[in-house]
Amino acid sequence: MLAHANFVFQIEAIKKTNIIGEKENILSILPLHHTYPFVCSFLVPFSLGATVTFLSQIRGDELLKTMKMLNVTAMIAVPKLLELFRNRILEKFKKFPLSLFSIGSKIISSYLRRKFDINIGKYLFFPLHLKTGFQFKFFTSGGARLDPEVMKDLEAVGFTIIEGYGLTETSPVVSFNPKNKRKPGSVGKPLENVEVKILMPDENGIGEIAVRGPLIMQGYYKNEKLTSESFQDGWFLTGDLGYIDKDGYIFITGREKDVIILSSGKTIYPEDVEEIYKKRISLIKEICLLDTMEAIIVPDINYAKQKGIMNMKSNLKWQLDSVSRDLPHYMRIKGFKLYSEELPKTRLGKFKRFLIKEIVHQKTKEKEQKVHSEMLDETGRVVENIIKSIIPSIKAVRPSDHLELDLGMDSINRIEFALTVEKTFSITLTDSIVNKWTLVADVIEDIDKLKNTVSGERRILKKPRGNFFRLAKLFVLITAHFLLRLIFRIFFRLKVYGLE
Repeated sequence: MLAHANFVFQIEAIKKTNIIGEKENILSILPLHHTYPFVCSFLVPFSLGATVTFLSQIRGDELLKTMKMLNVTAMIAVPKLLELFRNRILEKFKKFPLSLFSIGSKIISSYLRRKFDINIGKYLFFPLHLKTGFQFKFFTSGGARLDPEVMKDLEAVGFTIIEGYGLTETSPVVSFNPKNKRKPGSVGKPLENVEVKILMPDENGIGEIAVRGPLIMQGYYKNEKLTSESFQDGWFLTGDLGYIDKDGYIFITGREKDVIILSSGKTIYPEDVEEIYKKRISLIKEICLLDTMEAIIVPDINYAKQKGIMNMKSNLKWQLDSVSRDLPHYMRIKGFKLYSEELPKTRLGKFKRFLIKEIVHQKTKEKEQKVHSEMLDETGRVVENIIKSIIPSIKAVRPSDHLELDLGMDSINRIEFALTVEKTFSITLTDSIVNKWTLVADVIEDIDKLKNTVSGERRILKKPRGNFFRLAKLFVLITAHFLLRLIFRIFFRLKVYGLE
């Protein structure tokens, strides 16, 4: 329950920071039933007499066009939007003919921003700023944790990112980075007349963040038990974990309820682990760490197609193992499941962790019990029987099923599948054809094409070779196998050290 006084305090406290003035034009794209956009892109600008611009539809081209045409000076954003914006810019970098110049400029610009807050990126990368207009001043980021690398990259090319922190219960802003003294990874310093402290900090200074001041809610509606549990000696317990550095900047490390405590007593912050793996493995689109230290991974299908990665599960396993070797043993992912759909998140981009495990389990169960929801033609029914013979646990197959994500085919299964298809339909498959197979529908389409091609050609049948040739081939194989085993035993014997 938020009172009028909570919002009045927010307006006056944010005004005192001089972050925006009456000449600003704020682009509002977030839903106003969240306190973050309600205060920052509605109450505060209107109380100053500033302009607020609303979009009729949120599309990338429309957004940029509006920013330039209507002289937008700031945008209230969330981390996901800024990440997409950064990724689009990086894609342009790859196409830029003078890539060494652009990379060198980015490094110089990044250094000057961090050390002296000199923004030369706006001029070095002026084509980017022509799209938004040179009047544009800054993005704000809130609602979820922003990857520090996203902030560094955008600041290096001339944009200013102001990250803050708050909750609905704090109406909402608790802190934000001062405009001229920003720290990547930090959510800044508390607003005036707002107190923040860390409760029961560990050896790294990390503990639960508690807040006190006129911004705190009246309580939870008709829930006295939860209200009393959320306060301690007048301090509101946020449930967020973090620390405060020597300069007074707050750093968020995760949510207390999301923290994983291992049997060894080690404390794991899922977001930190997820960030490491996602940053270093391009094939990962989304990753959510469960309390069992297993991960649910949504692979980037488009990236896999671009790179010609057919067996995503094996590729991911290899890359996960590679990253894990550089991490302490307690931070390593123990196993993973692939998931083909977007993981459930809040409107502001945070994982709904309490739902993810349940939803993934339910989806797996549904797949095991599924019936035909899409019709298979005659070729499709034969393909389905081949798949069932290779993977007996499959109950039914649909044309839209992904060979790997939905049917669980690994590299060995794919080879066996291709050979069986070739034999069953009396067609010849090349590697280029098989490697393009993603969905069952792709397989059916290629089989039909090849069947039609074969039926339209005159084929000369060769006389089968006799038993002598088969025995000779078998003898050669056995001899080669024996020689290879002998060579490996002599020259590549296993040596083990350190058993004692």
